[in-house]
Amino acid sequence: ARPGGHFTGVTFLAYDLVGKRVELLHEALPKMKRLAVLSRPEHPGDAKELAATRAAAKTYELDVSHHPANNQTELEAALSAIAAQRADAVVILPDALMVQQRDALARFSIQNRIPAISGWASIAEGGVLMTYGPNLKERFRRLGYFVDRIFRGASASELPIEQPTKLELVVNLRTAKALGITMPPTIMVRADRGIE
Repeated sequence: ARPGGHFTGVTFLAYDLVGKRVELLHEALPKMKRLAVLSRPEHPGDAKELAATRAAAKTYELDVSHHPANNQTELEAALSAIAAQRADAVVILPDALMVQQRDALARFSIQNRIPAISGWASIAEGGVLMTYGPNLKERFRRLGYFVDRIFRGASASELPIEQPTKLELVVNLRTAKALGITMPPTIMVRADRGIE
């Protein structure tokens, strides 16, 4: 609430959403047993998001394997390992690398018939099955509020850092069809957007 110094703004991290992503995957794939987690260890929230994913997976008695990738070469190796381990699904922890590689992630998912979920809509727009997380466009617009307040004389130390308040569930129906998955009505009724 009081960040102090010259630091304020918005965060895209919401660790409590990680469990919801695992829940959504389990809802779509109730027979899932093996869950792979793909992440970039250099991302500041990686360790906490990974721990939250592991905790959520325990609820469904899922075997979890972690596949770190800090660049494209490591990502290719991680995807090969996920396919070799025959994961039932993948949680992709969202960050800039995963957005940049979203088309490759979608191709991998479809070719290997391994559904994936992540946190930012642009990853579903690239072809991954689902995303659930903060609405990034709203978050970026909200940054303008902080710029305006500071230009008008407000001290950054008095502006609370804001967590995401507007969340969105995006389902890529083309990918669901390619994977042979019929999305449960319980997911579709909650979806903010379906990509056809």
